[in-house]
Amino acid sequence: MEAHEATGVLGVQPRDLHPFRDIDPFNAITVAGYICRRPDHRYGALVIFYADGPTEPQVVYGTPKMGYPFDRAGRWAFPPAVRLEAYEKLDGTNVLAFSYRTASGKRVVSYKTRLMPFLGDRRMGSFLTMWRRLLEENPGIEAWVRETGLSASFEMYGSANRHLIDYRVPLAAAFLFAITGDGKHLPPSALPTTPAPPAPLLRVARARHRQLLQDPLHGALGDPKLRRDLLGQTPRIAQGPYGMSVQHPEHPPLASCTSTVGGRP
Repeated sequence: MEAHEATGVLGVQPRDLHPFRDIDPFNAITVAGYICRRPDHRYGALVIFYADGPTEPQVVYGTPKMGYPFDRAGRWAFPPAVRLEAYEKLDGTNVLAFSYRTASGKRVVSYKTRLMPFLGDRRMGSFLTMWRRLLEENPGIEAWVRETGLSASFEMYGSANRHLIDYRVPLAAAFLFAITGDGKHLPPSALPTTPAPPAPLLRVARARHRQLLQDPLHGALGDPKLRRDLLGQTPRIAQGPYGMSVQHPEHPPLASCTSTVGGRP
């Protein structure tokens, strides 16, 4: 498959796609395709056209770039929603569990970081080794992906995978949300089961009129704990809900902040 053909599959420009040819370390399969680096809902998406032989184009949506519910001036602007779920933002490495078909028609499950087709042990970290350890502790992940046909986004965090926070737990995997074949996101509350324990749910807010207007949590700002934990004072709002400057080059995406409207957050 040529790059211009893959652009039509995802609806992006050729400059957004980077070719890859790699061996899936979980299935010993040679896989080729393109990975998308456009910073939106297609961020990290794969277009697979070879898996131990030519296949029909297969799209695997990854963990997307998500917008913050505030701007650089600290003004809050939540998208229209009937329900907001605020989950703890864990500081680690995002791992996507996904499935694809080989040339022989066999469906296999594998795992990737956001901008790589598969997990590996690289200069930035021994992600493959750490994830294999977590799969032993969470043996139901592969079966869940097979049975549901969904992809699953996780945060791999802990002192063994230290970023900006030094956690007491050595290594853990928290489920963030599921991704459908057409790129829609399903939070833990929308699923009958989850492949691993979800990230901690901090708060739920509902809108009375299906919109969040001047009050971003539609009346919930009267809750003193919510005001302290989620919004805080003006300086904290300007820093973002987790205290880090929004202009910091390593400001992590709010991968675990989800609005359940149906469709993409």
